[in-house]
Amino acid sequence: MNSTAENALNFIKNAIASGRTVYISSMTKVTAISPATFARWEKSGHSLFKVAADGNLMMASGKAYGRITSGEMMLVGLSAS
Repeated sequence: MNSTAENALNFIKNAIASGRTVYISSMTKVTAISPATFARWEKSGHSLFKVAADGNLMMASGKAYGRITSGEMMLVGLSAS
């Protein structure tokens, strides 16, 4: 896993663990992920976030995954509140 993917995944997991909502933003959409939403995904057996074979962080979009990082570059905005 590259350091950008690792840092992003740690940020997401730490924010969720502390009860905060994580926001993933692209050019056209902001997705809010509350701790309850994250827990439902984990319970379903289909992870919301995963690290691909190439070391990049991916986020589920239905049954497919979209890329959040590419190498050392973030492809989306990431925040929590």
